[in-house]
Formats: sequence, structure tokens, C-alpha cells
Amino acid sequence: MPLSTGASITCKGEMGDSCLLLAVPCSKGTGPNVARAARTLDDASFPEDTESDHAGRRRWSYTDLSDDEDLVADEASGDGNGSGENGSGTPFPSALPSVTMQPEVTFFPTVYYRALVNFTRSIDYSPALDDANSSTFREVSDAVVDTLESEYYKISGEQVVSVVFIKEMDDYIFVELDVGSEGNMDDEEIRQVLYSVIQAGSIASYVTSTEGFQFRRLGAVMPPAVRACTSEEFTCRSGECVDRDFRCDRRPDCRDMSDEEDCEWEPVTLPLPITTAARPVTTRMPATTITPTTPTVTTRRPLTPFPGHFRPTGPLGQRPCRRDEVMCTNKQCIPQDYLCDGEEDCADGSDERKCGTPSPCEPNEFKCRNGYCALQLWLCDGDNDCGDGSDEMDCPTKAPGDTCGPNQFTCVSNRTCIPASYHCDEEVDCPDRSDEFGCTPPQVITPPEESIQAFPGQTVRFTCVAIGVPTPIITWRLNWGHIPAGRRVSISSEKGRGTLIIRDVKEADQGAYTCEAINARGMVFGIPDGVLSLTPQRGPCSEGHFHIEGTSKCLPCFCFGITKACRSTGRYRHQIRLRFDRPEDFKGVNVTNPVLPGMLPLSSTQLQIDPALQEFQLVDLSRRFLAHESFWTLPAQFLGNKVDSYGGFLTFKVRYGLARGQPEPVQKPDVIIVGNGQKLIYRARVPTQPSAINQRRVQFTEENWVHESGAPVSREELLLVLQRLESVLLQTVYDNRMASVGLSDIVMDTTTTEVTSLGLARGVEECRCLPGWELLWGAPGRVLWGILL
Repeated sequence: MPLSTGASITCKGEMGDSCLLLAVPCSKGTGPNVARAARTLDDASFPEDTESDHAGRRRWSYTDLSDDEDLVADEASGDGNGSGENGSGTPFPSALPSVTMQPEVTFFPTVYYRALVNFTRSIDYSPALDDANSSTFREVSDAVVDTLESEYYKISGEQVVSVVFIKEMDDYIFVELDVGSEGNMDDEEIRQVLYSVIQAGSIASYVTSTEGFQFRRLGAVMPPAVRACTSEEFTCRSGECVDRDFRCDRRPDCRDMSDEEDCEWEPVTLPLPITTAARPVTTRMPATTITPTTPTVTTRRPLTPFPGHFRPTGPLGQRPCRRDEVMCTNKQCIPQDYLCDGEEDCADGSDERKCGTPSPCEPNEFKCRNGYCALQLWLCDGDNDCGDGSDEMDCPTKAPGDTCGPNQFTCVSNRTCIPASYHCDEEVDCPDRSDEFGCTPPQVITPPEESIQAFPGQTVRFTCVAIGVPTPIITWRLNWGHIPAGRRVSISSEKGRGTLIIRDVKEADQGAYTCEAINARGMVFGIPDGVLSLTPQRGPCSEGHFHIEGTSKCLPCFCFGITKACRSTGRYRHQIRLRFDRPEDFKGVNVTNPVLPGMLPLSSTQLQIDPALQEFQLVDLSRRFLAHESFWTLPAQFLGNKVDSYGGFLTFKVRYGLARGQPEPVQKPDVIIVGNGQKLIYRARVPTQPSAINQRRVQFTEENWVHESGAPVSREELLLVLQRLESVLLQTVYDNRMASVGLSDIVMDTTTTEVTSLGLARGVEECRCLPGWELLWGAPGRVLWGILL
């Protein structure tokens, strides 16, 4: 049942209950062809892009404006007075010349690089991979190319990746790649982008290693001849020429973006790219008994964030954060538990930037206030082991009725209290020698459970029991390093029983957990380790991702930050269609100036419907109209919650005719969408031609949109706009000599539960409601969208 504004959903019970959110995440490069098409969507040749449509259809009758009063008085001429000898009704000749603009192209050298990448054993090698035309080869190649090209999209120039071969060598699967770079000859930058992805540990769903990595430049580069720019052009640092009007217009037009440097307005700060790193490989030390030593000071490299994904939880800057949340630098709210947990949850990564200096101490040590490290055994033992007394601060006090305190040992005969550090220190301190009686090193009698399989988001518990005199304390290590810090993890040790609890387990929590028992007589590790592994989701995807059926693609869950448990939807593509097939029926489409509504110089006679062509036409346009910012605005059925339009398309056809004289094309946004306080812009790469039907096919994926400033759009920002879509604006003016323009065949993709011929909506996820979450639909500042199944 679709949710309505003001409704609410309360999800109760365990995972698997029937509350589902339907939301749509995405990533750079969604689908096998999107990553490569992201920069060339409108460079593709659609049949409709060049269709002249001269045959079999009625032509428009444009007015001869050579002596029209429009050009003198700059007024609209659609006054209904008809045409006369000097009026505007004289038709064009039946055959109008077709003017095609041929933009001057500046060529750039293409530099080629060859790389050899170790994909470990993550690719299931078969003889089919020797055939570059096989579906098996193409599946791997598409996944690799999409991932890498989406990373190269973040740097200047145009980079194209291709897979040369896939071979089994030295018990590993190696993939040889070619990277072609146009407009960027920085060898080190091209190499570093690739190496950083490999170093992060994965390309698409495949595991990578830097072992055996090779990278070299192929051949020599012959710089092309570069023409001198005219006085009406700006010379980019890279050598190409762009119109001087494009200088400092907040939208990069030079390939090296030099046209937007040294401008008077404050530069837009773009979000930093997310840095990921592979989990370090560690070597287990043998179980042994170690004698405590004096405190030491050690150093450690700065913490590198663990691989992660975004869990945005609200529209940027839309609401104050709740008491159990913290605010990111970009005004996004995230749960406090996500702060400094090793994963970047803020879209700008600010939740992992000010997390303090990582502890220089070993996992069985604590850090004193003066920076020294001391064994956890020495914490609150009655001795000043740190030197500044910080190890004896905030210690538990003696309970009523107790003879001695928690940090003391009670002698047996006379109940005398001595510091706990004196117990079993090989020196007699009690008159009856009871402080040195029965001392034994620790022994682990119940090691942690050897293997635990868990689902992402579950709670996991490890237990370790040890005996010895004095009673051992229990500490833990993960892969011989520190246990992840944060409120998700709690550790306790009481009477020789150690408990480790990990809530909301994630991929980074996987590994070998080692139990360590310590007392004054030594240390010992429990054998075997407890190994935690997460049960993989359906398909080849890691935690927090979902699989696109029929491909090797894994997309990260978005789910507006509510949950990381998601799956590919079973909903089908559906389309909203609008055709102008009845006279005087504008179907709710209007023409407006977003800046000055109601100020457009148009009369009612200039707005026409042509049922034969199924077009909404603006005719007899004056120069005064052309000087305004004007757009067609789509009606209510295209607005509202359109999150499920992500990955789909908005298509429409536009046709315009020119008055006599040379054309004067203008560059303006082709489509603008507004929602949740954000305005996003789409600009077509293919020029809109006069006297021809131009089909526009705009995909709702983030690489096709920019902010007004020219800054790129993130997946989160696009989804937030689609979640509360307030207006869809289509350009009306394409040339300063334009006489008429027509709009037709508007189609927008959404989804439905009913089976359609369009197939499943790939790239759309269903998000499962977690226990304890209350989903407030339509409440101020909330961005939840879903259906109750």
C-alpha cells in the first residue's frame, strides 16, 4: 500500500519483519555501460538526434521576420490581428535551408599506459577467459572497466580503460590493462589512481593485491599543432580555446579547468575523494608466557580509514541533529556510534577526521596521561606505574563491609590490606606469607568459540575463561592488532571471565579474535582464535551492497542511512507519458521564468497545441522573449517523490525554427530539477539543431548532473532532490534568432509492482527496516521513502 504524506511506519521485532523501505542508491558507474557513458551520454548517436523529419509530416509555417515589428519594438506580435502585407503572417517557402553548426574541435594527444594487476584468486579462471569475445571475459572486463573509469572520472582529461588479457600466472590471476588518457599527460597521476584502487583491496567485486604490479607508458607522444586563440577566446593552460564568455562562469570548460582559476568569486570547495585501504595482513605470534616489562613509549603510523560506504541519514542542512546523533561538517546527521568507527559515514568524511591520535600502546596496554604505555594489569593496582599517577585515578572504591579495597590484597591471617601489585610479586609482604602462596601463571581453560558466522548488523559475543593466581584479566586482539574502538564494542573481564561484544557487525570486524590472559606471573594466548566471518549477501557483493541481477555489478546500499541491509528490488519499470494530442489541452505544462515568474512577454496566441504533431508550440517569438530565462515546467505527475526514477530516464523531443539570417546558438542548461533545497543542472553534449527533431534522453544518475556552481553531484544529493522533486524545467531557448519552438513526447521512468514489458528496475534497492527504527514519512527534515509490503 503506498504511503501518503503524514503517515508513519514503526518497525518492530527482529530482522526479517515485513517493513520494507524502497530506496535507490547508486555509485559512480552504475550498470555495465554507465561508467563509460557518463561522459559521453549525449555523444552517442540516437536515431532521433539527427532525424530531420521532413517527409510525411506537416511543416511549421514560420513568419518572415525580416521587417517584422518584433525586431524594431521588441514586442510580442501574437496579437490576433492576422497577417497583412507588412505583417507577420507571410509564410516561409516550403523548403527551408537546414543550417548545421559545425563546432571547431581542438584535438589533444592520447597517451597510452599498460598495467599488470594481481587479482589474487578472486576471478574463477577458465579457458573461456582466453577468448576476449566470450561472455565470461566480457563480464569481468565490464566490471573492471566500469570501476576504474569511475575513479579516473575524478581527475582531469578523458581516460579510457580496456582489458587486454586475463591470465593465470604463479598461482594468481593477472589482468593486463591499457589506460588511454586524452588531455592529461601526468604519468604519476594516472598511475596513482590505478594503484590506490588496487591498494584498497578490490576492483568491483574482485580482490586485488599490489604484488606483481607493473605500470609503464607506451610509445612516444607527438604533440598536435595547436592553433592560436582569437581575441574573442580564452586560452586554456592546456592549449585549447574556449569562448571568453565561459571564463569564470562557475562551470569548467577547459579540460584542465583553468578557465575557472583566479576568479573573483570564492572557489567552490569540492568534497574530498574517499580513501580506502586494504586490511593489513598480520602474522600471529606463538602463544607464550611473557614477563611484564617497564613502560615504553612507541610510535605508530596515522590511522588509515577502513573500507566503507556512506550511511547518510538526512538532507544536508535540513534539520537539527537528534540527541543521539552528531553533525557532520556538511550539516548531515549521523548516529553517534558512527563517529570515529573507521568508516566514513558523512558524505564529506568529516566523521573520521578529528578522531585523535591512535594509541601508541599494545592491545594489552593502556596509555598514561603523560604518554607512557603500561600493562592493563597495572591499572588500579595500588602502584604508581605511569609516573604521573594517572593509572591510579578514578579507581573503584571499597564497598561497605569490605575489609580491603578492589585495588588491594587481603592477608589471610590478620586481614591486613596490601597493594594488589604486591600479590605474587615474589616478595613476602603478608606476615603469613599468604600473598605468595599458590601463585600460578594464567591458563586459558575455555578459549573463544572457534568460528562464528554472522549477518551484517547482528550482535556477536566472544567469551574466554582463564584461571591462575592472581586471577587473570582478559584482553583481546583482532588480527594481532587493536579491537575497533567505539560504542559498538564493549569489553569486560571479571573473575577470570572475559567477554567481548560487537554490535552491528560490519565487514571490517571480520578476522581472528585472540583472547589474552594476564596476571603477575605471565601472559598466555588462548588457542585457537575465534574467527568471525560474515555470511555473504545473495550474489557476489560485500556488506552494505546489493547485486544487480544478470551482471557482475554491486551497488552500495543508500537507504537514507537507516540500514545497510538491502537487496535488489523486484519492482518493474513504469513510465509517465505526456503527449499533446488535443487542441488547447496543454496537459498542465506551463512556460515560466524561474527568476521572475509571470514576467514573460508571451500572449495567449503564442502558445499553441498542434495535435497532428502532438507538440506544444511557442510561436512568433520576439527578441525580448529570447532575452529572458524561460523554461517549460512539467505538471504534478512528474513531481513529488521520484526516488525510484534513479537510474531511469527523462526523455523528450524539441524542435525549433530560425528567422532569416545567420544562427546565433546559445549555451544554456537543457534541464533543471529542483528539490529539497537543491537545484541540479543537466547540459546536453550534443548541440540542439534547428529545423530537426532533437530527442533528449537524460539519465537520473549523478554523473549527468552538476550544481549551479559547476561542482559535481554526489549520489546522495541526487537522491535527496528526487525524494522531494519540486520542479522539472526544460529549456525553451536554443538560439537568439529563434522564431518558434515545440515540445513533444515527454516520458519519465518510475517503478511499479505490476509486471511490465520494460522489465525489472535494475539499480533500485529494497531496504529492510531494522528493529527499533521508527520511520516518519513526510515529517519535516526526514527523507524516508518506502512502501509497506
